[in-house]
Amino acid sequence: MTTATYNTAPYDKDVYWDRGTGAFVCKHCKKTYPVTLPVPLTIFAVVKKNFERLHQRCKAPVRIPEPTETV
Repeated sequence: MTTATYNTAPYDKDVYWDRGTGAFVCKHCKKTYPVTLPVPLTIFAVVKKNFERLHQRCKAPVRIPEPTETV
C-alpha cells in the first residue's frame, strides 16, 4: 500500500504548492504565502509567478547553532 505525498514538487522549481496548508512555499528560505481558495485560475497563476520571482535568488536563512555544553 502506498501513501500519498502532498508536498510533491518538481526539483527544478524554487517554489511549490503545499496542498496541506494551501500555501506556496519557498524551498530555500521556507517562507510561505497562503492563498485563500477559491480563487480564479488566472489570479492563482499570477500569484505563483510573482512568488517565484521574489524567491528566485533568495538564500536559506542563517542558522545559528546551539551552544555546545561541556560537562
